[in-house]
Amino acid sequence: MDSVETSGRTVDDAVLQALTRLGKLREDVDIQILQEPVKGNRGIGSRDARVRVWVKQPSAHPAETDSASANALPTNGVDNRQRTHRTPSIFSEASRTAPKTYVPGPQEDKEEDFEEEQPVRSTEDTRPASDSYTRLAADTLREIVKQMGVPCTIEITGRSPLRLNIRLKDTADTQSALIGRGGETLSAMQLLVNLIVNKQSEEHHRILIDIENYRKRRDENLRSLAQRVATQVQKNMRSVMLEPMSPYDRRIIHLTLQESPFVQTQSTGEGDQRRVVVSLKQAKYES
Repeated sequence: MDSVETSGRTVDDAVLQALTRLGKLREDVDIQILQEPVKGNRGIGSRDARVRVWVKQPSAHPAETDSASANALPTNGVDNRQRTHRTPSIFSEASRTAPKTYVPGPQEDKEEDFEEEQPVRSTEDTRPASDSYTRLAADTLREIVKQMGVPCTIEITGRSPLRLNIRLKDTADTQSALIGRGGETLSAMQLLVNLIVNKQSEEHHRILIDIENYRKRRDENLRSLAQRVATQVQKNMRSVMLEPMSPYDRRIIHLTLQESPFVQTQSTGEGDQRRVVVSLKQAKYES
């Protein structure tokens, strides 16, 4: 597969889904924006963003050297004609002042962002999942996917935490449907399996679910994004605010940069508008 068309709530969400399906990083592809997202009026007339992404060939032109222009988001005055972007990013420059919305402290922020990945952490067993628990989890997941009319096999890729990978026997369209927009369907499936299995078993473990290694490839792209943003913040000495992300995606950004000596991360906003702000650690520059 050398090219793919995908859609998402934002341009960058669509791009991440395309990268996942292609199994590539941003620097390995060219991206054409086919349709900008439209919010509509109370949901009426709204449209998702749509992009075409294809793998760069050896003869492709060198990447643009102007990082500011390469990392710029689409402007508000969008030209309706199709536009081609080499490396669109999912961040925008934040104000020099702190965001007006409430920004929680580090511990509170991390607890909320990590909640999706730790649905049973209060009683979670730190030992590897037993064979009986693993079979119950795999059978539960297989039955859920079966009820959705999708043939699959379940692959066990880890025991602590328990990691299950869905291997599909159908097309890429089926994979996209099970993943959902921005991974929403996959996250819902993971939550459901955790609730069912941990209620039926005396053991309590964290169960992580993936589809054709989607999360692994998406995580790689998010880590790459976090490092690029950190470099830009340090270079320009200005904070950067990312686009709204799911709790899982915010968690990856936080973890990637938590040991950085130069930048720090905080979350701001509420609901589906919650996003990460990457800023300088001021103490490093106040000498």
